[in-house]
Amino acid sequence: MKKYIVLLVVNFIILVFSIYIFMEQIIVKRLRKMDHSVREIIECQDLGKRLRTKGKDESGNLGRNINILLVDIEVMKERLYGLATYDVMTGILNRHMGFEKLGKKFKRAQNNNEIFIIAFIDINNLKYVNDKYSHEEGDKLIKNIVKIIEKKLESKDIFLRFGGDEFILGFNRLNLLEVNLLFNEIEKSLKNYDNESKKEYTHSISIGIAECRENKTLDEYVNIADINMYKNKRHRKKFLERIYVEKI
Repeated sequence: MKKYIVLLVVNFIILVFSIYIFMEQIIVKRLRKMDHSVREIIECQDLGKRLRTKGKDESGNLGRNINILLVDIEVMKERLYGLATYDVMTGILNRHMGFEKLGKKFKRAQNNNEIFIIAFIDINNLKYVNDKYSHEEGDKLIKNIVKIIEKKLESKDIFLRFGGDEFILGFNRLNLLEVNLLFNEIEKSLKNYDNESKKEYTHSISIGIAECRENKTLDEYVNIADINMYKNKRHRKKFLERIYVEKI
């Protein structure tokens, strides 16, 4: 009887030890590797990394589910970055991110005594288009003008939507004369678009330019460009009114 009990105890110990070895090698070891990989992803903040998964058991399924979760998080991060960076309608920089990038280039230009030009753009007659043809048509007007302007720009230029029908451009590659020539080309492109599209309304913009030479802040130069834009808008309006009167 004692031998039977001793044998039973020994077999039980062997069984427990075997279960421990199995748990350690097959499950715990894999979970430790998985934990290490997850910690590495967290520390590196690299959502592009994936866990190496093996087997079709619960541990393998857990690893695959974590990888699926990482993919979802990566996609969500890209979407959030896009929403935080770009204007939803036009696809150019939004006001927050645009001013951040504009500010960095402006400071670099000031520190290095380089040329920096700010242009303030306002789309003409947007309210008229919204009221007469619908807000959807007004949105098309905005997007068409943005696309036409973008074609004339380079990647180093800052182009942002300030709000509504107002936009800001920042140049550190062009001088004042070159910026004016650039806008002459843009206005020609807008007129060509009108001639080809044959819409009942025109695509036109008012422009104000500020050359950043003095020791002023970015906001001050934006305000100067804004004031110059309104001067340009009033001048354009008087010019069109004069032409209308002469035709009558």
